Amino acid sequence: GRTIMCAPTVWNHEQEVYEIDDDEDEIGYSDFLDPELRVLDGAIPWFWKAPDDFEMRENPFTPDLGDITPSTELSLSGNIVPGWYRTFLVSNPKMMYIMDVNSELPILHLEAMAWLCLAYITKEAVMPTEEEMEDQIQAQLMDEMNIAYLRWSMDRNYFEALNSLGDEHWSDDYDDPRTIAMNEEIVEYYVRTVARDLKAARYPVDYGTYEELNDMGKKLSKLTVHNIYMRHRLDPEDADADWATYRDVDPSPFVSIFSGQQACKLPKPWLKLKPTDDLRAKNDR
Repeated sequence: GRTIMCAPTVWNHEQEVYEIDDDEDEIGYSDFLDPELRVLDGAIPWFWKAPDDFEMRENPFTPDLGDITPSTELSLSGNIVPGWYRTFLVSNPKMMYIMDVNSELPILHLEAMAWLCLAYITKEAVMPTEEEMEDQIQAQLMDEMNIAYLRWSMDRNYFEALNSLGDEHWSDDYDDPRTIAMNEEIVEYYVRTVARDLKAARYPVDYGTYEELNDMGKKLSKLTVHNIYMRHRLDPEDADADWATYRDVDPSPFVSIFSGQQACKLPKPWLKLKPTDDLRAKNDR
């Protein structure tokens, strides 16, 4: 039929699949669905193999690690769910899911997924074929293999190579230019995936494309990098170390990508704020 029905999904640990959640207090969705449609499984396996001629592009780790041969069996990153492609169940695109994946932009990612669902339902976006979905998943996996802080979660050989660098390596220093470059790379990737999906859904804000971010996308990427560094700006040797939280750090790097307005500093330590405090009045500029 043409019925649109929403249902929550849960992870089945025994079978290692996502399933429609039939809560006792909610509608029994299994009464309406064929059992084979209740499980998100299949078309994409949990493991995959890189091409034999794969060579990772150079990055700041290359002088220390050289060219690491990929493991024979590679995992999926936290950005790709087996059997699922940008809201679609690959084996049956009439089933659509909004999934929570790894992202530095979790809320905007879910926004993109919701808009994509609507765009496909209303035919504002063109539904890809199963072959196109699988090709694009493979292309995304290969992109991720070239991003160090994603490859380590997919490739045991690369993980062990990074782990062997030890605690005194420059990558443990968040202020090292090379570490900053690596964090900027992975953040830009997350912004590019969201930009791609929002553009496909005809979202009213344009952040660029998967291939290239525009000015808005670059501003979002910069803002996200600042967010990552907030906790690492806390110095245990500072006089305020016994009460300061990441919400008490200097907010000046946080600037609205829409209005250009700079974030205001809290009027008092975060842990001392009360629900009755009028933050807007005290921070009015």
